[in-house]
Amino acid sequence: MSKITKVTTIQIEQPKYPNNKNVIGVEHKEKKDCEGCAVQLSKEGKLRNQNYAKLKGVTSTRETWEDSAKEIKKSSSLTGPYADYNELMRLDEPETYARYMELRQKRMDTLTYSENGLTQHKTVNSWDDLSDEGKEYELESARIFSDWFKRRCENKGGQLGESISNTIEELEERYSDDVHDVTFNMYGGNNPITESMWRYNSKFSVMISKSMLDTLSNPNSGSYQNLRLFIDNSVNSMKQAELCYEGTLEWLRFGVKLDDNMQATYYANFAGCKESDGIHSNSVEDLLQMLTNYRIQ
Repeated sequence: MSKITKVTTIQIEQPKYPNNKNVIGVEHKEKKDCEGCAVQLSKEGKLRNQNYAKLKGVTSTRETWEDSAKEIKKSSSLTGPYADYNELMRLDEPETYARYMELRQKRMDTLTYSENGLTQHKTVNSWDDLSDEGKEYELESARIFSDWFKRRCENKGGQLGESISNTIEELEERYSDDVHDVTFNMYGGNNPITESMWRYNSKFSVMISKSMLDTLSNPNSGSYQNLRLFIDNSVNSMKQAELCYEGTLEWLRFGVKLDDNMQATYYANFAGCKESDGIHSNSVEDLLQMLTNYRIQ
């Protein structure tokens, strides 16, 4: 089937997802890279539109839940007087962060007890409220944090946080557009919350490794250009998946995880998805097929 070469204006009603914005008259401009998209809506297409289906070849309208991404990011700022140093440590030295968080969890576990079949947590008001074991974990975790802070942050005027923030912000500005945001996050540190593909609740999410973050922070690196090209292709493919999706899944988000072997894994998550981390595939075509065939229980 031929590619789209025209400009089409489509009237879209209020979607049934409760937080959607009422957007009317969404313009679709020369989507040349989505094979198989029809310029004229068929009867079936119009019927699907009445049932709030996402149309193939038309980027979905922005939904209000997407606006929360920036607020979530503010809560983990890497700079300023309220900088999140735990997050900065994770992005800077994920192995150090993983050991630090392991000790913090062990300290927390010493305060957990069972009462009447329910798990309770002892309140800590003073040093004496900790057990001897808990005190050891507290001291060791504090030592690790202090050592990292002195080596990487002290007397540097916030340069570490600014460097990492600038790198991530530049990527997000490059790939976001006037409809949807693209957020970047780094995997590493063994924390399922901070490393979640869906942490920022944006339409598009990209997960990169620590070595990629380091390379992107150094444009003079010999592998910088190849990495940028890899990211370009992967993000464009992820956006292509959204563009070519046709269906009625709600709270639909897309992601891509990039590994150091220059391999990309594409993800999708949505309301009612049984897999906590969403569905995924090494190819956009397979991911689209999985979305088309997915049946919500």
